[in-house]
Amino acid sequence: MIAVCISHFNRYHVKQNRNWLTLFFLFVGTLSIATSCAKESGAAGGQETVLNAVEFNNEFIKHKEAVLLDVRTPEEFVGGHIKSAVNIDYNGADFKSNANKIAKDKPVYIYCRSGSRSAAAAKIMRTDGYNVIELNGGIMKWQASGFPVVTGVEVENGDSGMNGGSVIDNESGMNIVQFNKLLETPKLVLVDFNAVWCGPCKRMEPFLKQLSTEMSSTLEIIRIDVDENPSIATAKNIEALPTFHAYKNGKLVWQGLGYMSKNQLQKKLKTL
Repeated sequence: MIAVCISHFNRYHVKQNRNWLTLFFLFVGTLSIATSCAKESGAAGGQETVLNAVEFNNEFIKHKEAVLLDVRTPEEFVGGHIKSAVNIDYNGADFKSNANKIAKDKPVYIYCRSGSRSAAAAKIMRTDGYNVIELNGGIMKWQASGFPVVTGVEVENGDSGMNGGSVIDNESGMNIVQFNKLLETPKLVLVDFNAVWCGPCKRMEPFLKQLSTEMSSTLEIIRIDVDENPSIATAKNIEALPTFHAYKNGKLVWQGLGYMSKNQLQKKLKTL
């Protein structure tokens, strides 16, 4: 009886082990297929490389033949861009055809304001065979990391890569002294940092105007377009939009980020 029990026990576990081995090899096979598909997908679309501002700066300095591409609007570009960048508007109807004029044997370092447009543009260009390196967080992170921008237009000098070109600088927007002057009021001052291309900023604009009227005895609202006032955006470390700063007697007492409803914002302002 004991021998029979042991025999059945052994056959049972051999069978169970075979089942587990079968499942194990099925899993390994499936994993291998998935990995192969992922590699093929990556090869077809190009390798995705996204670097922070410091890495981005260090890498493109090493590649003198590289192209620095700003995919924002011409207005944003003139308002402040990384030196020697070329401008092709991602939202322009001719973006793809203009981008394809760049030689494919050159790495392309790409950026926009905060990273979303450049990510979309990079995806298109990688599909077309380009080696594209993205600036994580866009020019806002670039400036927040202490790197400079230039304003105005650039005159190309030879090849339009990182290191060519001379710059005609223009002053853009108010300076920090002028900004601080706006805070010299006994009222609570709400500064709305925004941009024309920022969807949430546009949605909040109507009720910000309403609040400016409804709370005029105690509140002053100042709207700062970061593209027209890049030096202020840099000085105040604005990295995303919309951003709100509230000042009392010239001192920062509150910071807010992202879309807020009229009621949410009004309720918060009444507590300050």
